[in-house]
Amino acid sequence: MRELGAWHEEPWLWALFDAAPTPEQAKKLYTLQLQRLLKEHRIRRYKPEDVLARLQQTPLPVAAGVPDAMATQIAMLLPILRTAHEQRRACDRGLKAFFAKLEKGENSPEKAHHDAALLLSLPGMGVHNGAVMLTEADAALQHRDYQALRRLAGVAPVSKRTGGRAKRPLVQQRQACNRRLREAIYHWARVASSCEPRSKQHYATLRAAGHSHGRAIRGVADRLLPVLMAMLRAGQHYDDTKRQVLTTIAA
Repeated sequence: MRELGAWHEEPWLWALFDAAPTPEQAKKLYTLQLQRLLKEHRIRRYKPEDVLARLQQTPLPVAAGVPDAMATQIAMLLPILRTAHEQRRACDRGLKAFFAKLEKGENSPEKAHHDAALLLSLPGMGVHNGAVMLTEADAALQHRDYQALRRLAGVAPVSKRTGGRAKRPLVQQRQACNRRLREAIYHWARVASSCEPRSKQHYATLRAAGHSHGRAIRGVADRLLPVLMAMLRAGQHYDDTKRQVLTTIAA
């Protein structure tokens, strides 16, 4: 079952476990049962036959009574997972409703509602990262201060000299920053590098040059922040055809 998906966030796996909490019970499932379960949870990446084949594999050898004991323990944890999942969905709905109000200008001071709409137009941003940006980098966004935002997010590196004048400075990742903001920008750049062509190409170039995954993602973020700042200054939504022009304006 663990090979079928992420157990911490996929409710259909919890329903599958309810139907077959032990390997012996899993082998007795029918294709029609699995078809109904997949349809109910809108799972299209698997066919019932694929799931059944996984469940009918030879289980790991364990002592007698272990499968039943583990099934009981997991059954006690599933209600907690379901509650946390529902609370997370409720938070998601609340965030989306809040952003919708900001975009309409309801209960929002000055430029905040307009900035929210611009932020959400960026590829890879999303409501979670956008919410962190608005709350943790409010001053930098309001003043359109690119360098302050870059430092606050930990994107701007720091350099240290290790010896005489002839030696080149050592460039390191900035640690003195807002960690919540750094994490949000990291995930923004990570998603953008998988769904936005220019970010994807820049990430591939950095990786080919020998940089680590984290360094490549920070490089992508360093390319995206000028675009964001130019959008805020120009008051325009993201447009890939105008990206080069916006970056030039920001510089």
